[in-house]
Amino acid sequence: MNSPIIIGAGIAGLSAANNFIDHGIKPIVIEADIIGRDKVCGEFFSPESLFFLDKWEIPFIRIKKGNFIAKNYIYSFNFPNAAGSISRSQCELLLAKRIVNNNGLLYTNTSVTEIINAKNKNENHIIKLSNGQTLETNNLVIATGKIFNNKLNEPKYVGIKAHFKNFNIPNELFMYMISGAYLGISYVDNSTINLCCLAKKQLVDNFKTLSDFMQFFFNFYPDLNKKFNNSICLFNDWLTAYVFDFGIKKIKNWPNCFFIGDAAALIYPASGNGLAMGLTSGIMASEYIISNSKKNFKKNWRKRYSKRIFYAKILHNVFMNPKISNIGFRLANLYPKMSKVFFKLTREKLISSKR
Repeated sequence: MNSPIIIGAGIAGLSAANNFIDHGIKPIVIEADIIGRDKVCGEFFSPESLFFLDKWEIPFIRIKKGNFIAKNYIYSFNFPNAAGSISRSQCELLLAKRIVNNNGLLYTNTSVTEIINAKNKNENHIIKLSNGQTLETNNLVIATGKIFNNKLNEPKYVGIKAHFKNFNIPNELFMYMISGAYLGISYVDNSTINLCCLAKKQLVDNFKTLSDFMQFFFNFYPDLNKKFNNSICLFNDWLTAYVFDFGIKKIKNWPNCFFIGDAAALIYPASGNGLAMGLTSGIMASEYIISNSKKNFKKNWRKRYSKRIFYAKILHNVFMNPKISNIGFRLANLYPKMSKVFFKLTREKLISSKR
């Protein structure tokens, strides 16, 4: 009854759980699916994540440079601090293993059928599970956007992803842009790259299949098309997910309840800060519970993340319009401080890492 309960075993929920473990607290994590399944994700960890990945002994590929390509103009940017990349499925498996090895309780293939929320800070939340169990806790962490998903009538975007071998690029981040879509490429291990695209649904709907759309994208860049044709796809087909909108979500004002990761907000992927935001918000929620200082979490969460979501939206709109991004990248070449400022605005201060 005194254990914090975390609903959702993505990066945010597992990060919160691992921080509890680090402080000698045994959390309960509930996941409706299996852990380690592939998800549409850029699999790029912003520099502020690396301290924690190192601490939890999660291996990752270091990335020190980004290349941004729009209408055949290439802008290269050396990151002020190295970022990282690892397959999200592998990362989640390792984080989950660490929880179990340290006596945390992890339910998989177990959905939440009902939450009877606490009415005041002295009451417990009651969580009913599909396996027939009923759990209680004073500290509830919501780390899944599937429970309270603020959906519009129709999705705005389509996320598309696959892993490839033999793609033959340097160990750097590559971002390609066309009107209405952009995609990122980076290594997730020494021989495998992740290719993830975000596109307006209206654009994708013009094509019979996702493969037709992706081929349409590749045709804009002959070098990219050549690499794609020479590579080996490790998935049976393109993995897809619909996105209704980005931004901060309307969440419940329940006492002693902490919304983190995608349950609290979706940041525009152009910023490359989605996984880091999930990870650090998980750390933040667990620290509030550990210190028993639960006031103003929502207010301080907004203070911490709302500005970067705002600037990520600007970057997203630039990436969606190659004419504008082409101009922006040329200006960034003339004024190098521009990129450093935007990089800083879309992420948080770095905790020193042992790497």
